[in-house]
Amino acid sequence: MGIFFSNINEHFIFERVIDGENLIYIGVLNGKKTNMLSTQGIRFGNNGKIKRLLKFNENKDSLNYEFEEDTSLSLIKRNNNFIIINYKDCISEINIIKPMESIIKDFYKPINFGSSYEFDKICDFIKT
Repeated sequence: MGIFFSNINEHFIFERVIDGENLIYIGVLNGKKTNMLSTQGIRFGNNGKIKRLLKFNENKDSLNYEFEEDTSLSLIKRNNNFIIINYKDCISEINIIKPMESIIKDFYKPINFGSSYEFDKICDFIKT
């Protein structure tokens, strides 16, 4: 999980895999910073474009992230700490709804970088 260069000269300084099967990564970016949210992003696939975080919302049973270019990620908690991933990219017409893989849930660690606050909430959400 190191540095990866995207097709627009942006890369993640730190990243985490959210879905290993579909290669969905979240991370902290280099480059321009318009606000604290914009230093966080998502990438679909190994060569996908990184899309910056625009909005974050949380409640007891879900974490919701909205990114550039009409892309979103939601983590939804069901009974017995069962976590559902919902990734949508309306421009590419991708909609993935699936359980979080056990290995990711068991070994997920927060990014713990100064500007990763919204993504660091994922660790507590899936572990409690």
